[in-house]
Amino acid sequence: AIAKMDFIPNFFAVMFFLMFVVLGLGSNMGVVQAIMTSIRDRYPQVQTWKAVLAIAIAGFSCGLVYLTPAGLHVLGVVEYYGVTFASLTLVILEAVTFCWIYGVNRICQDIKFMLNIETGLFWRVCWGLLTPAIIIGVFMLQIFKDADEVPVGYTVFGWCLYGFTVVLQMIGWGAYATSKQPEKQLLDKVRSASRPTEDWGPESTAFKRDYDAAMQRYGESFNNSGNIVRRTFRRIFK
Repeated sequence: AIAKMDFIPNFFAVMFFLMFVVLGLGSNMGVVQAIMTSIRDRYPQVQTWKAVLAIAIAGFSCGLVYLTPAGLHVLGVVEYYGVTFASLTLVILEAVTFCWIYGVNRICQDIKFMLNIETGLFWRVCWGLLTPAIIIGVFMLQIFKDADEVPVGYTVFGWCLYGFTVVLQMIGWGAYATSKQPEKQLLDKVRSASRPTEDWGPESTAFKRDYDAAMQRYGESFNNSGNIVRRTFRRIFK
């Protein structure tokens, strides 16, 4: 359509493809910045240009797969299993950790400590019930949705990609965090790994002392008896 334009078609053709180049660069800036920040936080001695160069080479090498005759099939599989499924699974786990393990009630206590504001029931219901339920519902719809017709090998590759990016990472890092706990029994190790660390809280020493005192009062007032459903309910609505 651009080539058939009467007014400077070549100019608009160049601008059209330049738009895609700029769009691609802009889309990758956030991804590269997130990966580079993680590397620099973990290994501050690594120079920035070396980290960027390594990320660029790795991304370019992976992108060569999409230039093959079956590149569109691979792109669809990676997008379906490695992006959609992986993102929804991680968001569900994050919501469960945020709302049910750390607890909406403790989050509200943190907000009260920082801002001296009581969190209303609406936000508690949204964080504790609606958000996890909606995300899980979207995930279930994705599972039962008809996927694109691709050869069986691509489907197997997609599930392997999902297992590596989510399942193995979750199990591996969970086992690593659990093994680092000083407790003897396995269940005690899991509980200890699920609790905030000792240095969790404000960076200021004075604020940290007040925060620890407030959390101690909160812990003393929290009734931890009953089954897991009752304890989870109290973590949200107490």
